[in-house]
Amino acid sequence: MESNVLCSLIILMFKLPVEKKVVLCSLHYCDASRSLPTRVSFQCDDKALPDSPEWKKTLLETPLHKALSTMRNTGNIL
Repeated sequence: MESNVLCSLIILMFKLPVEKKVVLCSLHYCDASRSLPTRVSFQCDDKALPDSPEWKKTLLETPLHKALSTMRNTGNIL
């Protein structure tokens, strides 16, 4: 298997409901044999958010479409 640089990184932008801050989420798919990301990172003006372990765990262990649906249904993102 070979990795494809164009498909090994997904960047998402979403908004927090209460603070109305924008968050950039980078999903790195470094292992071509897995369908889940191998690394997740966040960028935001709020310095506490990027260390959010529950968000990282959800995105690393759940398929992306299900993880985003869960995060939206629980009110974590808009």
